[in-house]
Amino acid sequence: MKTAHIFNFICIALLVSSCGNAYLDVKPNVSQRVPITLSDFAGLMDNTAKMNTRSSHHLGIIGADEIFIPEARYQAFPSYPLERWQINAYTWNEEIYVGGEGENDNPLDWNVAYERILWANLALEGLSKIDKKENEADWNNAYGTALFHRALNYFQLAQLFCPAYDELSAATDIGLPLRTESDLTIRTERASASHTYQLMITDLLAAELLLPERATTPFRPGKNTVYALLARLYLQMGDFASARKYSEACLHISDGLLDYNQIDLSSNAPFLYLENENPEVIFLSSAFLITIFKNAYFNVNPAVYALYEEGDLRKEAFFRLTTAGNVRFKGNYGVADEYTSSFFTGMGLDEVFLIRAESNARMGNLDDALGDLNRLRKNRYLPTHFESVYSDNPTEVLSWVLLERRKELVLRGLRWGDLKRLNKEPDFQMTLTRTIGTTEIDLPPRSARYVWPLPLEVTISD
Repeated sequence: MKTAHIFNFICIALLVSSCGNAYLDVKPNVSQRVPITLSDFAGLMDNTAKMNTRSSHHLGIIGADEIFIPEARYQAFPSYPLERWQINAYTWNEEIYVGGEGENDNPLDWNVAYERILWANLALEGLSKIDKKENEADWNNAYGTALFHRALNYFQLAQLFCPAYDELSAATDIGLPLRTESDLTIRTERASASHTYQLMITDLLAAELLLPERATTPFRPGKNTVYALLARLYLQMGDFASARKYSEACLHISDGLLDYNQIDLSSNAPFLYLENENPEVIFLSSAFLITIFKNAYFNVNPAVYALYEEGDLRKEAFFRLTTAGNVRFKGNYGVADEYTSSFFTGMGLDEVFLIRAESNARMGNLDDALGDLNRLRKNRYLPTHFESVYSDNPTEVLSWVLLERRKELVLRGLRWGDLKRLNKEPDFQMTLTRTIGTTEIDLPPRSARYVWPLPLEVTISD
């Protein structure tokens, strides 16, 4: 759904044109039309081109173990600064943004998240000055949506620019510069991880009270979306009781799964044409189709493709093989066409089922974990190949859930966060490796390079 209201703010233009420095250190000059009415502020949040695209998952997708860039394509990748950060991220360089004099890099993930946070803050401030009694339902929806977007974008930034959440060190671990106002002249310190996550939780709990159970469009959040994000957030924090609580709250509202036996697996875009008919999608967002994600460079890691066994319909639904034997991804849950779509980074009920399954597995509720796991798998396998799995071994059940999570949520922007949190556990640690010619580049578990460096021009107060 696209809004009819388009606001050209000078501060937004400055933000986009002058990289990461712009959001945290530019004085805005809002001289053009500004929003003043309830419909204006609702229109800001309903601007899908701004609020639902270019989600901040690019560095995470590039850095994780789901993609593969062939040697020849790696060597041919554009070398100018606006593109170079992508290939630097692919090999986990200590410096990603290295523009020279007169050159600009493109800190896309940082900029777009803080831009949406700015829009959310503008809406929250403006709505707080409007009497909600005249149209309480619309006011609640707009205000709750703004709170949700602010929390969502801080969560995305935290997965990229902060260490894995650790309750024991969260009070001293680095978090994010937290903006809760639209005045960009106020200098902002980098908060702790604890304060960063607490702001997200506070925003989401406030949004829960305002939003309807389900939104009228998947471009907007409802209570079910808020619960899904809370479940995702608590899973990342290692609070499995809360992750289970909110995944259950989400699935109490809607728990539909798509039977892959009923879709056209041979299509080059088997999910795109389902649009609102996909029962799993509860919130739509996507990453921008940057150069490294285009077919000229991008392939799926063959090790990921090898995870899918015979009879697993996801192997055909998610991937196609080229004549050269390369693996392409086609499993996008978005609504764009097959030629312009990028990766679905929204929220689906399949993820929520897996969050509940993992939480139950870690809490020792093995039957409940296996119930969710088997229900999902039944909708993903040919009937002739599906068999329910059972075990009374907690470690085995957890490993099954994590494997399904890796296969089900491929290229949704979640893998980087999963690697970070699982690397804290010896049983699930992984060393990632890139091979460039005769050179092997490793990313060991808990490496400092799991925290992406801030863009060069970002200015914060220390």
